Amino acid sequence: MNRQFLLISLFAVLWTSMQAQEILTGIEFNASIQQFRREAAENPTLKSSHVPDKLKLPFTDDFSKRLYFPDPLLWSDSAAFINTDYAVEAPTTGVATLDAINAFGAIYPEANLNLKYFSADYLTSRPIRIDSLFAPSSRPIKRSDSLYISFFYQPQGTGTTPLPYDSLFLQFHSPREFDTIILNGKTTILPVWRDVWSTVGMTLAEFRAKYNTNFRQVLVPIRDSARYYRDGFQFRFHNYVSLNKENPSWQSNGCQWNIDYVYLNTGRSLHDTVHKDVAFSGRAPSMLKNYEAMPYNQYRANFIKEMQDSLIMKISNLDTTTYNISYHYEVTRDFGNPIHTYRGGSYFIKPFATDGYSDHPPFARPPINFLYPIGSQQKVFFKTVHSLTTDPNLKVKSNDTLRFTQVFSNYYAYDNGTAEAGYGLKSATAKLAYRFKLNRNDSLLAVQMFFNQSRIGSNLQFFTLTVWNDNYGKPGQIVFEKKGIKANFTDSLNKFQTFSLDKILFIDNVKFPGRIFYIGWQQTTDDNLNVGFDRYNDASQNTFYNTSGEWVNTLKRGALMIRPIVGLENPVGINQPDGVKNSFELFPNPASNLVNIILLPSFQNAARSGDLRIIIFDITNRTTYNQHYSEQVDVSSFSKGTYLVSIINVKSREKFFRKLLVTR
Repeated sequence: MNRQFLLISLFAVLWTSMQAQEILTGIEFNASIQQFRREAAENPTLKSSHVPDKLKLPFTDDFSKRLYFPDPLLWSDSAAFINTDYAVEAPTTGVATLDAINAFGAIYPEANLNLKYFSADYLTSRPIRIDSLFAPSSRPIKRSDSLYISFFYQPQGTGTTPLPYDSLFLQFHSPREFDTIILNGKTTILPVWRDVWSTVGMTLAEFRAKYNTNFRQVLVPIRDSARYYRDGFQFRFHNYVSLNKENPSWQSNGCQWNIDYVYLNTGRSLHDTVHKDVAFSGRAPSMLKNYEAMPYNQYRANFIKEMQDSLIMKISNLDTTTYNISYHYEVTRDFGNPIHTYRGGSYFIKPFATDGYSDHPPFARPPINFLYPIGSQQKVFFKTVHSLTTDPNLKVKSNDTLRFTQVFSNYYAYDNGTAEAGYGLKSATAKLAYRFKLNRNDSLLAVQMFFNQSRIGSNLQFFTLTVWNDNYGKPGQIVFEKKGIKANFTDSLNKFQTFSLDKILFIDNVKFPGRIFYIGWQQTTDDNLNVGFDRYNDASQNTFYNTSGEWVNTLKRGALMIRPIVGLENPVGINQPDGVKNSFELFPNPASNLVNIILLPSFQNAARSGDLRIIIFDITNRTTYNQHYSEQVDVSSFSKGTYLVSIINVKSREKFFRKLLVTR
């Protein structure tokens, strides 16, 4: 009996130790917000052209109209993050997430480990006329009009575990209540905000166990007519955050609250929990079976098996009445004319409260009864628009549409480009391997990694970039390693750091059985590298770590933001036209300084006429050189790696290509 107890205890310790090696943290910087702010500053069309002084009832927002920032026609601040990634089974597509990251995409500067908690995000309505009703005729609002505000909320979502002092508040402001503060002879007048509802932080699992739902709806009456029934009433959501007190490389944003479907109106009661609306929930899925994005030439090699059989769509009816709804999706190529349309017909959608999301197969699991057309392009986009045709009297129309853009380029991705968390291993000798499988022999040229920012840069550590082959479903032999790699980050959306392999690594069935390879790292410190982690997609079956000499499948559900760049004859997947060998040559190749462009007879007349142009691309398809033809090109300033040299006849539109390897 004692022996059995000892074995069980030993197993428990080992299991706990294994779990402790993998750590997920929240993000301290939101690259999506930072990128959108730059684009908005440069593009006036992203800004609202007209903001009303006062709003009138009803007030409704389900956050399906726009991403990143709250609608400025309804909200007066921009700290909340509007997204489709952070929520788990939201009532409608799009939520407002309140966390520890400010309106500029960075963790609040006042975050302090010496504080139990600090004030974080606000989501504040614009001033609202709740002194009067204006339809069918103008009259003052009375208490008997039964004015209520309602909203759905969820703690944590796809974020990290809330901490002890995390909390969420709903507050009201009367336009007649202000505080006057005199400090150092300076007078400041501040609005008074009163708490009318609050809740403490908990995990989503605890929340489900307590309320038997992923999103709980709250209704709050506004009965104090003398204080609040005024011209200019405002309400706001506000959260308090406590920081993780582990060592600096593991501190992160750990307080996330998702808010959906905010509704303020008269004629309501505590039992008014339904909304006359049918909507999509979540985000539109990829039609690919294995990846979010992949190289076009790899798709062509096995396109039938790369497509899913059907999609999973979530459609909810927030009312108690059934509605006759029709659903269809349409696919276009490069944002052009439709290449495929699926029509799911019409069906009566039952209420979500009793039946959950619609389980009608043509709606819930629409078939993918087509294939993306096969082409030889370097990069191609296929855009899918999902649409519901609903009763014209339903409340919100923007949640009737979902959009997804399928990218075929020169990289593989399991992730969707948005990091909801950061991934790291707590061991100075830890290894991480990420599995990919090719459909045809190809060349691995580089690895892209997304690193979350930290306030003090404690995750910017050195590591060894590594490539393994396969050994019966787990990482096998090390085929390539590059030491002295240092993590880095930028504040741009989807901006991955690219690490060139310095040589082309050919993936075939000889050195890589099954054309399976693993990319990843070997650590040199026990600090958190804080690699971007997408919790919406799940590639856990392809993620392995090693902290004790044995490879173990990850315990974390999600997708690491690590992407291999592959290509056969050239790094961006362009097929070379017939006759390319009679166009031009490069000498020397590899090169470190000057490269001679040797034109063959078919191109020399065009060169004399000034019709030729030289364009050079790196492996990420970024243009590094673009000039009129010259006999020599200086590549001494180029980073070491593989490039594609293109010569274009601007008159005839002919294009010819050569691969160039730059060394040092």
